Amino acid sequence: RRNVHWNFNNDDAGESKEINFGFDVTSASGSGAKRQVGLQLKKSRNSTRLVSTVPVQVTAVQYSSDTRIKKDITDVDTGDLLDRMRRIELREYGYTDEWRQVRDLEDNVRVRGVIAQELRQVFPEHIEVLEELAIKDQGI
Repeated sequence: RRNVHWNFNNDDAGESKEINFGFDVTSASGSGAKRQVGLQLKKSRNSTRLVSTVPVQVTAVQYSSDTRIKKDITDVDTGDLLDRMRRIELREYGYTDEWRQVRDLEDNVRVRGVIAQELRQVFPEHIEVLEELAIKDQGI
């Protein structure tokens, strides 16, 4: 195990930079299948983003919600919002063989959640559904 540190210098504030991490992982199922895990750290002038092609488990997520950083604050129609939230369909489902292989999931995994296309019908202003999903290093 080795720790690696990178610094993004403020001297390069006008430049966008990326650091890409790629790992080959052997399947936990004992099949010997390998898959690639990808993480990307993107630095732009005003922000840094972490992009992952795999699920990420973290111990903390911080999001700034302080009134001092906001402007033009208005009330929300909570009646409409609650009506829309009641229309969200929760589903139980499994994954395709192809997706389970990419995510290294067991055959009988069942999850509960929402379907993006259905959620877009309720909250079209917040949901973007990609016409095509491509994870090139996974053959999808």
